[in-house]
This record gives sequence, structure tokens and C-alpha cells, in this order.
Amino acid sequence: MLICEFCEQEMEPRIYRGGIPKRFCSRKCKRAAWAKTPQGQAAREANNRGEEARARKRAWNNSAKGVACFARRRAQPDFPIKAHARDAVRQAIRKGILIKANCCEKCGDVSEHLQGHHHKGYEKVLEVQWLCALCHVD
Repeated sequence: MLICEFCEQEMEPRIYRGGIPKRFCSRKCKRAAWAKTPQGQAAREANNRGEEARARKRAWNNSAKGVACFARRRAQPDFPIKAHARDAVRQAIRKGILIKANCCEKCGDVSEHLQGHHHKGYEKVLEVQWLCALCHVD
């Protein structure tokens, strides 16, 4: 019989593919052991930072100002069309179909982070013009 490395209980010997013997009696023990490692602790801290940011966002969304802002945006007649276009561009960038430019197409300003993209028409969602913050306002 083998002994679990976390809870030190006896367990039946099992072997993974490739001939590696099991070290933990359950997934619960495996996760608990991983959480004590430096990688597990770093992952937990990163998740906590994300939780704090999500909590702040939820609080703002539920405030009077957040509710009014969201209602104003949703009341615009072309909101669903614009949202679909933004999502399509975001997914295309993530998948590598669309490559984000590093300079403004209007003034030629080179910056690492352009403010955004300008749709030439919402029917053709992937035809975008990359603009800096100043040109995007115009």
C-alpha cells in the first residue's frame, strides 16, 4: 500500500500512463498540496487581486452613477450593433486574424498603446482604422 503525500492515509497503488505512480489519494489532497507550493500561493494572490477588482467593478455598477451610465449606453439605438462590432474585433485580435497596428493611421503617431479602433461601418466589423486618442476624438 502507498501513503498519500498530503493526508498520509493509505491508498491503493495506481499508476498513471507512462508508469508514474499516484502520489495523492484524491484530487482534494492534490489541490491542497499544490496550494502550499510557491506557485500555488502566487496563483491564489493573483486570483485575490482579480477578485478585489471585480468587487470594485460590481460596487460601481450597482451605484447610482454606474446604473445611470449603463442605462444611458443601453438606450442608444445602435448599442447592440456597436457591441457586436467591438466583440468581433477583440476576438479577431485574440485569434490572430486581425493584427493591431502600432501607429495611428491618420497622423502617424507611433505609440505602443493606441486608444482604439474606429469602425468604418458596423456592417463590415473587421474593417477598422487604428487611431490615437487625439485622432479618435475628431
